[in-house]
Amino acid sequence: MEQENTHNLVFSNASKEAFYDLKEQLNGQYSRLGYTNIAIDKENSFMMKSSTLQNSYIHLKMNEANKEITINCFNTEKPTLVSNGLIKEVKTLTHEEIEKLKHDFLITTELCTNLEIIERLGIVSAQCIFGVNFIKDIFSFVRDIIGGRINSLEVGLEEATEAVLNELQEKALLKNANAIIGLKIEHTYNNSNSGNILSVYATGTAVKIK
Repeated sequence: MEQENTHNLVFSNASKEAFYDLKEQLNGQYSRLGYTNIAIDKENSFMMKSSTLQNSYIHLKMNEANKEITINCFNTEKPTLVSNGLIKEVKTLTHEEIEKLKHDFLITTELCTNLEIIERLGIVSAQCIFGVNFIKDIFSFVRDIIGGRINSLEVGLEEATEAVLNELQEKALLKNANAIIGLKIEHTYNNSNSGNILSVYATGTAVKIK
């Protein structure tokens, strides 16, 4: 499936009822398209993957602090949604529009800059979680340790960080921002009986600059 079938939708001023309503709509619509693999089903996050197409999924997320719901459609068609009076506002950008806007986008960890800020558009955040098989991961570590550094884990961290920064940019763009200031990135790596979990979390302030 082509990359142009990637879409990102953001619902502002959203309620928990809207999240549950969208979850039910997406479940019904994409189940009929063969998206029967429920990868995530949590209070504020729901992901369905295609049972036949590789790297094709629909991900619904809610940020209760910002009252914002995001739908990421990766390598699949855009959903057809009914508002039911619960959806206040929706913005959407195609993959091509996002990539074009990213070209002149600025991200910085600085809090005080000499940039001329026209408008502060709120905090944006993104998280990426990877789960890996414990035994497979251990053997990978043994093979990849070079000079005291674990190559496979470093690559995983780089990929997760890139994914989080991309999502952060997309959320800021949907707020009509062209920069993020005060960027903060946190990495965590946890062991459990069921496997290892690699998590990357990023947050910053979306702003409009001259």
